[in-house]
Amino acid sequence: MKLTPTYIDGVLLALNAIPSVTAIIDAHRCYLERSWVFSALNDWRGGTAASGPYEKDARLLSPNLGHARLVLGSEPLLEHYVGLLAKRFPEKPVMLVASTLSFLAGTDLDGLARDMSARLGRPVIAVGREVTDEDWIDGWRRVEKAWFEHLSESGEVEGNVGVVGFGLHRLEQDEMSNL
Repeated sequence: MKLTPTYIDGVLLALNAIPSVTAIIDAHRCYLERSWVFSALNDWRGGTAASGPYEKDARLLSPNLGHARLVLGSEPLLEHYVGLLAKRFPEKPVMLVASTLSFLAGTDLDGLARDMSARLGRPVIAVGREVTDEDWIDGWRRVEKAWFEHLSESGEVEGNVGVVGFGLHRLEQDEMSNL
């Protein structure tokens, strides 16, 4: 197991810092275990985890991206999950986050986000990837960038908090310095 924080760790940190968003990570469900351990041990108020690592009462979901979904595409399952989160959290936008596997499989998160936004009449935000060797700061920055673009398009809403916590920066040669 890698000891340095990975891309998904940065994504989970960023999602934890944005309390007014729900998310679907297009990945194996084991990512929910990471989210649950992170939330249960470090941040009990973040709300990313549910009552257990595979429970569906949290604002963060992950479909089981197995071999068949890699071949056939995960878009239909993601569409179902977006509808599920839209019903459970009607006041919160939904983020679709690409994992390394969904990036390699070519899942069309941008197209799905556009279609679901039009169908539901609410924001569905895609967080894509461009390369496979991104680290935790890249994960944080991708989520942060997608969220800030959404905020700038939607205008300010009184009483909503954009992001809780400090913005992260990269200190070269020492990736753990600001963790």
